[in-house]
Amino acid sequence: MKKIFSIILAAGMIMSIASCNKKAETQQSSKEIDSISMILGKLYGTQIAQQLKQDSSAKASEVLKGIKTATSIDTTKHGKVAGFGIGLQVMQMMQSIGMQYGSSMNQKMFIKNFTDALKSDSAMSENDMMKMQSRISIILDRVKEKNGKAMPLSKPQQNGAPAQKPEIDSTTNK
Repeated sequence: MKKIFSIILAAGMIMSIASCNKKAETQQSSKEIDSISMILGKLYGTQIAQQLKQDSSAKASEVLKGIKTATSIDTTKHGKVAGFGIGLQVMQMMQSIGMQYGSSMNQKMFIKNFTDALKSDSAMSENDMMKMQSRISIILDRVKEKNGKAMPLSKPQQNGAPAQKPEIDSTTNK
């Protein structure tokens, strides 16, 4: 019984020493990561502050909100990270169209059709996708030609009024 107790005591002491060493390594590693976080935060903050001085349309508080949102995403949820990246690309596309055509795209209509396509059991053929892309180009060219100035793909909703429907029939993809 004394031998078993001695072995358990010795094993406990070894594990305790190993645990202390591991904690010391973790604390050291944590301090180093904190140093990197501090340095990178200062570098990025300084660079963005300089850029904001040149771009008066962006407010530091709004930039900070965007940074906090992006850095707070749970990176273990790969779908959420991918969705955030795709969402940024979509936002840039919508922003570009808005700037180029003078108005915002209909976000609700985009999200509804995106969701429907994402959840669909049947995938659209590459040929059908190419036809849709060509159709967008045709619509944009026609809008430019008719107005002499670029116009939006659809007018945003105001006072609860429905948005104008685009010229693409969602049932036939034409």
